Amino acid sequence: MARIIVPLTVKQVKDAKPQEKLYRLYDGNGLQLCIHPSGSKVWRFDYHDYNKKRKTYTIGDANLITLADARIKRDVLKLQLINGETIQTSSNHTYESVFMDWYERWKVNVSERHHTRAMNIWLLMYFLR
Repeated sequence: MARIIVPLTVKQVKDAKPQEKLYRLYDGNGLQLCIHPSGSKVWRFDYHDYNKKRKTYTIGDANLITLADARIKRDVLKLQLINGETIQTSSNHTYESVFMDWYERWKVNVSERHHTRAMNIWLLMYFLR
């Protein structure tokens, strides 16, 4: 049987005090408020990606983002997931972009012939995959 989650109130968010360990207050539909032992409060959104893996997206600091704004952001993120879009910012790092960043730093330390051969091998492997 599914758990029934009662939505948070502004008073609950404001009155949440830090404890010895990190704890969470759940608002429903994946939105949660994480209260750290240091006293910081962070909005997070739990979801399942297209591979059905559980992931967490950090919305931001609860001192800067209100409960209403966090709910709006949650709804926007859920809509992106429904439309098949990714919501992780790290997905911008493709194999090609990471390789090119590394290559530009690496080629200054090796001979021209060596870095030209490395680039040719990478291009061959990249386009034959």
